[in-house]
Amino acid sequence: VQNAPDYDVDHLTAWCKIDFGNSEANPLYYAGRLYRGTLWNYSAIKSLYSSLFSAEITEFKDYVFWGNLELTTLSFPDRIKKIGKAAFCACSNLKTIDLGSVTHIGASAFASLPLQEITIPETVTEIGASAFYNCRSLTYVYCNPTNPPTAVLDSDGEWEAFEFHNSNVFKIIVPSKDSYTEYQSASGWSEYASSISRFK
Repeated sequence: VQNAPDYDVDHLTAWCKIDFGNSEANPLYYAGRLYRGTLWNYSAIKSLYSSLFSAEITEFKDYVFWGNLELTTLSFPDRIKKIGKAAFCACSNLKTIDLGSVTHIGASAFASLPLQEITIPETVTEIGASAFYNCRSLTYVYCNPTNPPTAVLDSDGEWEAFEFHNSNVFKIIVPSKDSYTEYQSASGWSEYASSISRFK
């Protein structure tokens, strides 16, 4: 139903294990937020999201929080290793993310967010196509891995992980001279060769 009410859920542990097939399969596509009880209540919502990083959650499935309006900041604990396809895409109020020890970032995982900067931790080995696509305020990407994470291309052979960024000042900061050379020539990363730098 196009005008569905906000979606009611008791806890997020089970929710985070759902692998939605596409964005429209997730009730958040229409509702925009989760809630507890018959009325939206801030303290209930705060309690709900406190379970977001419960010990049972080790990854976020595809589209699981697509279009969520409640999330403003995320700090992933070290046990979270995988972020699924479009898992946090179009969360229009999500401005700050700490990726912790994530290893895999899925396609469009953080697309269309109001991020100004993001740090890619040294644990990341794989970044999917369009991972940070259409983050129009994105200015700095701090890449801590010495070797460029694998750029997973889409079916058209494109990566475009940072397409439609803050083009006037956009920079990808890498940790060393050797890293600079590797990032410049790596598949996918070479699309942004002119933006790669060792300095802010």
